[in-house]
Amino acid sequence: MASDKNSGKGKKREPIKDEETINKILEEIREDISEIKADISEIKADISEIKAIITEIREETPVMVRVADSKEVPFEEAKSMVENFLKECFAKQETVYPSEVADELGIDYELVRNVMDRLIREDKLEKDEGGD
Repeated sequence: MASDKNSGKGKKREPIKDEETINKILEEIREDISEIKADISEIKADISEIKAIITEIREETPVMVRVADSKEVPFEEAKSMVENFLKECFAKQETVYPSEVADELGIDYELVRNVMDRLIREDKLEKDEGGD
């Protein structure tokens, strides 16, 4: 029993020759593209808003870490510790890296980075673009 291998597959469609139909299809495509662009703009705005909310939550949520003596340190206390340490270093004209602050104070590196980022935003600290 022989069967046609191409039956139902790869059938060629007749090209659309009617200019009015082509223009309608093109207009629908343009409208779809405009809607997609609007959706993308809304998504970008939503993402920006979400990022701002996350940043705000991170800044307001107390972060607890263990220091060398196993004492838990909230973010604001760590911020005060870092500020005091930096004042001492800057009085000696020293450049300080977050890793050094973390090691010296026994505070988690990421917490020190977060504190230093906050100090930069508050214009209390200037970032050395060559540092880490």
